[in-house]
Amino acid sequence: MNLAKEKEMSKLEGKVALITGASGEIGSAVAKRFVKEGACVILISRSLDNLKPLYNQIEELEEFKEGSVKLIQLDLLDFENVKILTNMIESLKLSESGALKLLFFTEFQANDIHCGGKATELE
Repeated sequence: MNLAKEKEMSKLEGKVALITGASGEIGSAVAKRFVKEGACVILISRSLDNLKPLYNQIEELEEFKEGSVKLIQLDLLDFENVKILTNMIESLKLSESGALKLLFFTEFQANDIHCGGKATELE
């Protein structure tokens, strides 16, 4: 691997990213890219069964590190679940600081046929 490629691949090294809708097409692509760039990722979906194929694909990536990908089954439309999300993330111990550095929210509106996502880097 050349130096420029190696530098590009590690720009998220040591950062923890939370990706909602990870089992969907957009969330899956983002999760794979973040892992390739060195991030630890927390993948959230309403169904763990939907996340397992993605986990298997990520596990095959050259950049995959054991313990760097965590799966959480959670319905973000259920506010009671969202309230406990912080505790769930802290208990995962993905980094020394445990701090979440990146958020990626996928969005999809069936009626409007709008899809997309938004990434936010936390300080």
